[in-house]
Amino acid sequence: MTTTRAQGWNTWDTRSVLNHVLMPEGLSLRLSFCHHGMLTMIEDTAFGPKSVGATAGVKLAESEIAARRVRVRPGPHALDGGYTALTVEMGDARISVESARVGERDLVLLIKTSHSGPRPPSMAVEGAFLWNKPGHFIMSAPRVIGARAAGFEMDIYCTEIPATEGFLARRFPSWVLGLAGDVGISTSRDRGMAEIAALVNAAREQEAASRARFGAAAERQAGARACLAWNTVYEPLYKRVITTPSRQWNVDRLGYGIFCWDSFFLGWLLALDDAELAWSCVREVFREMVDGEFVPNVVNGSGRSSLDRSQPCIGGLGVLALHELRPNGKYLREVWRPLLAWNRWWDKARKNRLGLLSPGSHPFEPRVGDLAEVLQPNTLRGAKLEGGPDNAPMWDDIPFDTATHLMALADVGLNALYILDCEALARLARELGLEAEARELDARGAAYRDALGRLWNEDAGIFQNVRTDTGEFTPRTSPTCFYPLLTGAVTGRQADAMLERHLLNEAEYWGEWVIPSVPRSDPAYPEQHYWRGRIWAPLNFLVYLGLKRAGRHEAAAELARRSTELYERNWRESGGLFENFSAVTGRGGDVELCDPMCPWTGLLVLMELFENKTVPLPSLFLDRMNRIDKN
Repeated sequence: MTTTRAQGWNTWDTRSVLNHVLMPEGLSLRLSFCHHGMLTMIEDTAFGPKSVGATAGVKLAESEIAARRVRVRPGPHALDGGYTALTVEMGDARISVESARVGERDLVLLIKTSHSGPRPPSMAVEGAFLWNKPGHFIMSAPRVIGARAAGFEMDIYCTEIPATEGFLARRFPSWVLGLAGDVGISTSRDRGMAEIAALVNAAREQEAASRARFGAAAERQAGARACLAWNTVYEPLYKRVITTPSRQWNVDRLGYGIFCWDSFFLGWLLALDDAELAWSCVREVFREMVDGEFVPNVVNGSGRSSLDRSQPCIGGLGVLALHELRPNGKYLREVWRPLLAWNRWWDKARKNRLGLLSPGSHPFEPRVGDLAEVLQPNTLRGAKLEGGPDNAPMWDDIPFDTATHLMALADVGLNALYILDCEALARLARELGLEAEARELDARGAAYRDALGRLWNEDAGIFQNVRTDTGEFTPRTSPTCFYPLLTGAVTGRQADAMLERHLLNEAEYWGEWVIPSVPRSDPAYPEQHYWRGRIWAPLNFLVYLGLKRAGRHEAAAELARRSTELYERNWRESGGLFENFSAVTGRGGDVELCDPMCPWTGLLVLMELFENKTVPLPSLFLDRMNRIDKN
């Protein structure tokens, strides 16, 4: 499954958004910035706010900290690296960094700075050959650094005379450049500022033109695309290009962190612009299947894999959507058998005494000594991680059976997604001419669809989780309780009850900022902590798809509109696609557990693209026979 996409200049190095790398040589230009008055360096960084430097003995007031804010703000990023932009904010200084690929092998960088302090910031430029790629550097002239390797030579030029500075740079030869004015960097030949600016302007215009087809949503799609591109990196262990949920998580997990259901959402989003990268994203998920049976929740560069558990089964839906957008028979055949094996595993490993699925977690012997290998397997903690919304209140205090390895709960969302998985895979099986497998999936989906009826609580007017040890409904709900709308297994009366009494009820799930991950009436709602009250794009997206399938188009359109407003506000104010958002203020980035550039948040834009018919819904949600009757 090794991809050949690692070619040319791009932000391939997961350690820093400021590094530009030429592949396959691994030649890196590493940028870092210093604000001398704030004693602050920005280097090897991801997006978001940074700590503020101060001399020992100096205590800053809150107003002073606000005035000395330090962060890196993302801008547009073409998936092929043809154009990138970001802004480094350091107190009074704003440093714009734009890159443009020239031809197949050359790069220009344009750095523009504004500041009001007595001394301008400085930029260090260092060269390196990454990932044990052979090569070395020479200082050919004050403004010329030469990169050399076997059969490869490239000179790198800057437009300014470097300063004499012995601390800011750590690798040599290198430049330290004062940013009193604009600075340019170019490869292969010496280019002046006018030429560099013209090349960057052309690349910027080309990137903007490439999203014109998204119409009114073009600017929002630019943010979603940029987030995917900034999180697309080179992974040297398997010599592959991967798109991950977070650069910082990659660093924290010693190289990469590939998450199960995230990858299928990311593949869907990538398909809007890049078929090869989209299929690669999905194919890589199956590289480390556990015993050839299931996709683990997460695989880390450290060597740890969640051998005890999977994550919600949206693989069939994700691949169906990808194949319908970007048909590829070869890749579909490649992922088909792993998808089928995974579907069978759920029925074998997670079926409970009610004939439904429960989240679970199996025991296993630690492989690398990670504390997670001790604390999570065969525990309620591990089972919660398999369910999707990691710390959802609906799972508080639910017993866990260490003999069956199951949470004592038939979970509405997990079962609804499994039914949908069976249906999507049956369609793909018929696409591949595998009628026997299609009938197997039809039968399994029908059995779970029938059993799902046990989770309907007539008195509450909603599907609710049921305790498998007592047979009782559990009163705490989440947006996953609306997932049966995805399956075609609910009546029109049930759908109306769920919408009127719960989803569109401002005392529960509706309001200015939607959809909270718990009802506003839940005791956990004021916490606004991760899946305990905050808004998540996948929840909105899956509920939206359910509304479309149920024929509740007005509600779906309104959910899409409010999701767009949430996205628009945060992208414009902060330049972030936050992992989650406050359901009180509608802002992301206000809490610690919130990655500032999480690409699945682009699902908020995808709903808008469905609504304006720029992107087609999967056929599963269009067929008349699958829509719920009004009666």
